[in-house]
Amino acid sequence: MAAARALAAKGIKVTIIERRQKPGGTWMYDSSPGPVPPVPCADLSAAAAAVPHHGGDDDDYVGGSTTTTTSSSSLLRGLYSNAMYRDLCTNLPATLMAFRELPFLDDRVFPLRKDVEGYLDRYAETYILHDPHIEIFWNITVLSVVPQQGTSLGWLVTTDDHHHSSSCTSYDAVVVCNGHFDTPFIPDLLGLKKFAASHPGVVSHSKNFRVPEIYSNKRVLVVGGSYSGSDIARACSSCPGAYVSMSVRGSIPEEKVPGVQYYNEIQSIQDDHIRFEKDQKMPIPDHIIFATGYLYSFPFLEGLHPPVVSDGQRVHELAFQCVYAPRPTLGFIGLPFFSVPFPLVETQSRFLAHCWRPEHDPVPSSEDIRRELAFQAEGGRDVHKMGTLQWPYQDSLTRWFSSDPQADKSEQWRIELREDTPRLRKIHL
Repeated sequence: MAAARALAAKGIKVTIIERRQKPGGTWMYDSSPGPVPPVPCADLSAAAAAVPHHGGDDDDYVGGSTTTTTSSSSLLRGLYSNAMYRDLCTNLPATLMAFRELPFLDDRVFPLRKDVEGYLDRYAETYILHDPHIEIFWNITVLSVVPQQGTSLGWLVTTDDHHHSSSCTSYDAVVVCNGHFDTPFIPDLLGLKKFAASHPGVVSHSKNFRVPEIYSNKRVLVVGGSYSGSDIARACSSCPGAYVSMSVRGSIPEEKVPGVQYYNEIQSIQDDHIRFEKDQKMPIPDHIIFATGYLYSFPFLEGLHPPVVSDGQRVHELAFQCVYAPRPTLGFIGLPFFSVPFPLVETQSRFLAHCWRPEHDPVPSSEDIRRELAFQAEGGRDVHKMGTLQWPYQDSLTRWFSSDPQADKSEQWRIELREDTPRLRKIHL
């Protein structure tokens, strides 16, 4: 939605293609946990072999003319479960998390899942649904996005309406906004594949987690100690009779989730026990939940050369974290992680809109794009990891489109509030 708003503000005709029935993307709660991913699921080849899928949370397109055909193949229906669980509470304060011009209305310091979903509905109502430059197609899945042949830098987008009818439409530019919480990552641990095959229903991913009550009187091991892992462990440990453990990489944190037993990283999984580093060992629990993150996945771009993904650990061929360097009319919004997402995607969207319809100089030259591409070419998944880098990154984009980059720099209060967030979580959560 941020991309559509920024482009429409430039007078560009925008088409939003969304595979669900309303705005909200990953924040739309669905009580169905969806299919359990293959175990292990350490790269995109494993994911694609088990559960083919198309499209993302929302894919925005700028464009053109349409033709319609009828598809003879039956496509996957109704498997678009997301990563949202019922009681999720954000890990960022509302004032920090909000888009710059639309504050949260609730007084909660840390919004609940339903608060964010309502907030995004309000954003859509305020900026998107009534904008004459924006056209929206709901319940449509993107099947493929391929370069248009000839001298044009445009794209051909093929979609499916879930009723055996497909359309092919030409667009001048494409913005991919499907996020990175769709294809689960489960590491290939020693013994895990054999164990999962012989113990069906024991292993799952945090994407399948919905409510904690089903873990009452169960022994639960949560693998992964970041935000979602800690949140799920905290939720499960509050259930009667639940015994919850966590396995974390690196050193065990000093500040632990109350009532949770901590273990080091898993070394191997056997039929009757799990072995961890530092000679730790535990019997097989009733449930193992992998909160180990996600792979970057764009199945609708599989025919793109050079490709944007290989094993799913990172996105390739990007300049400025959001421009496909070989063909700059393809943009990506929201790939960075460990960031404050709404203001960041807002900045990325304004940058792309400026690149495609500048009102003033400068605009990135081909040499600027090559230089940025070379800078981001090295490294694995951490190339998209932000943390404190998000502020200079956003400022580096702002300088291209802002008439006063110094005045539009990341506000100091945002930087300080983000640094103070762990302390606020202890007080309010």
